[in-house]
Amino acid sequence: MSANPTADDNGLSNEIYLGTYILVLSLQICCAAINALIILIFMKVPTLRKNKHLRLVSYLSVGDFLYAIGESPYIIYMILNWNPNQLDFNPLYILISSIPLPMQLKISATITIGIALSRNLAVWFPGSFRKLEPAIYSEVVVAIGIILALFDAALWFILSPPKRRPNCGTSGCFVSNEFRYYWVGIVELTGFSIFKLVGPFYSASVMASGGAAPKIELTQAPNGASKVPKSGISGPRKQSKVTPRFPRFPIGQNLN
Repeated sequence: MSANPTADDNGLSNEIYLGTYILVLSLQICCAAINALIILIFMKVPTLRKNKHLRLVSYLSVGDFLYAIGESPYIIYMILNWNPNQLDFNPLYILISSIPLPMQLKISATITIGIALSRNLAVWFPGSFRKLEPAIYSEVVVAIGIILALFDAALWFILSPPKRRPNCGTSGCFVSNEFRYYWVGIVELTGFSIFKLVGPFYSASVMASGGAAPKIELTQAPNGASKVPKSGISGPRKQSKVTPRFPRFPIGQNLN
């Protein structure tokens, strides 16, 4: 190993990239194991499986589990083909194997927004929340997330033709500027590329949050549903009429 390790255009050495790849792979294993356990709990516990209010949480766990498994070929490939002197990855393989990252983020973000929206609806509009069918709501949220993810995947390949990027250690290097403008937004327009700079670090943070988010959601809703006060629907509780009870005396007893 050279005394002055090779660095890319972002100033990150190849050794830092290798350490990040190993960290991401370790977090992938943890994320897959945690979410697999949560999925198994949903399958084994009937009360959780039948609870429609926790369906989005189960979908979130399934998405994080599939993402941890789906992105592993991308990370393993970069570890096996890492070179201390120069990084030179196959652009087509990188674009294909790293596509789970933008897709999972869009699906996960959509599901998270759906969970937050349903809980706010339960607090501020309890009447509308009780009229909402949880199963249909969950399916609609997931469908929207999948449609948006497929749209991002299509743009990913349309706007980013495969090109060699010597000494590039992230998938963001292989993505065109147009897609990065769409993906990250105004920050990319300033000339500072977050997507290009923190690609592997971002994957590590996604894996860490993917292992913790479903567990947090379950602990926040242990009974599976937001508790909605009935007074928000049926109005003030009516006072029950109390029939006065008189003392009973034996027949023939002199009350005087």
